[in-house]
Amino acid sequence: KVQHELTYSKSSEIVKQLLGVDQPTKAKARIRSLQGKGAGAWLEAVPSSQEFALNPCNFCLATRMRLGCPMPLTSVVGDLKCDCGKPLDPDGYHLLTCKTGGGPVRTHNMVASVWSECMKHLDKKIIQEPRNRSQNSDDRADIAVFDVSNGDSFELEIAIAHPLCLDVLSKAPHDDGT
Repeated sequence: KVQHELTYSKSSEIVKQLLGVDQPTKAKARIRSLQGKGAGAWLEAVPSSQEFALNPCNFCLATRMRLGCPMPLTSVVGDLKCDCGKPLDPDGYHLLTCKTGGGPVRTHNMVASVWSECMKHLDKKIIQEPRNRSQNSDDRADIAVFDVSNGDSFELEIAIAHPLCLDVLSKAPHDDGT
């Protein structure tokens, strides 16, 4: 318990120092995101099936991103471009959000699949991507869930966002609270 308190105290002091230094918004956002509840849970997680296991290369890349280290080759080769034509950034954020490579779509579909399976295990009837959600909208839920025992229903909308992508950062409050 004492070790935990001392470690927490020292870690909090280091975080305050890092956030107080004149750093880019992305660096401060990364440090803040590391403090979120469960932010490091993936480091201790045991995959429930092989499809959730990180291969050594992906684990290395995820660890580099967590530590704020540049991605391999981006600083050595320079001018690397994504299939969409945009340059690859040393932090690797573009590849996490670019829809051309399909990464966010695959992640979205995998998360939706896991939620669907969870609902099935709870004996709920599900419809994936139900049609006619709204008469006035092309938008649709990812999963409609029905509880046949009591007639309750709800919809799940899965949204995948990277906390450090430019769209999210541009909406985040500034250090002065604005």
